[in-house]
Amino acid sequence: MDQESICGDGDQSLPAKCYALGTNLSEGLPQAYATAQAVARLLINNTYLCTGWLGGSEGHLFTNHHCFEQDWALTTDFEFAAESSSCSDQCET
Repeated sequence: MDQESICGDGDQSLPAKCYALGTNLSEGLPQAYATAQAVARLLINNTYLCTGWLGGSEGHLFTNHHCFEQDWALTTDFEFAAESSSCSDQCET
């Protein structure tokens, strides 16, 4: 198994819901929640997950090369606005 690591003090990421308007974190980063809406969860071939994001003004979706093959486009579900119901829920599936 390959090991992966995060530089610094470990993974400090939080669900997008933590940055929604009216939360304490939204005051420091007011655009964070809106920006997160451009991120998509890709379920590829009903088998594995990857991440994509919208770029530009024409609806182009970008993802990493290791995530996707052209032939898989028709068998991939693209889910936008997938988020936890609360800041404490990690919404991993």
